[in-house]
Amino acid sequence: MSSSGYAITISDSITADLLDDFRSFREQLRYTLGQLDREAIWLWPLPGGASELLEVPDATLADATEYMQAGGSAEAMIIEYREVVDGVAHQYRVAHSGGDSAPGRDVPFWGNVFTVPPLELFDADEAAAIFDSYRLTRQIPADYTTRELDL
Repeated sequence: MSSSGYAITISDSITADLLDDFRSFREQLRYTLGQLDREAIWLWPLPGGASELLEVPDATLADATEYMQAGGSAEAMIIEYREVVDGVAHQYRVAHSGGDSAPGRDVPFWGNVFTVPPLELFDADEAAAIFDSYRLTRQIPADYTTRELDL
């Protein structure tokens, strides 16, 4: 078993280390994302280079300056990530490359419904690959695009 240096928070209430004790990190991400049902999940690096939550017991998602998040369901979720550049936070929505003009799909989570273009929808399998790439590189895979959100 090894620690990833990342924590997963589910619906802002349950936080745990991302571990590979039962399955690989990517398979664990797929399992967790596959449980989404109108909820949100965040993957965030532990502060100070810690490898597990025990090293930083007071760390919470609220302390995370950078993270990746997904919301919706295992079949249709949106993915966003936040990074800090020169002390300024930027939040981005991840999308497939290309130009699909199909109508948006409603994605409910946390008591809201977001109408999302098809290019910005992911299932748990694809989301797990994107989350794992972020875990390894803190970047989005090159075959996807992003757009900055005005929050």
